[in-house]
Amino acid sequence: MSYRIGIDLMGGDQAPAEVVLGIRRYLDQTERPASLTLLGDASVVAPLLQQQNVAESAFTFHATTEVIGMNEHPT
Repeated sequence: MSYRIGIDLMGGDQAPAEVVLGIRRYLDQTERPASLTLLGDASVVAPLLQQQNVAESAFTFHATTEVIGMNEHPT
């Protein structure tokens, strides 16, 4: 069975750096990783993925331009 996981790289504490670090750890510890779909600001995320040596073949990326702040209503 193949799994798909979507990950918002821009959300969470110390994002996106800590989220990318978590992805790196997941890939290192998993023999058959799920299909990852990453969402975030490409200009911010791309250098972090390269820094952590996350191969482009390990994920699909969907660039986003908007971020909902912690104090904003989501609608």
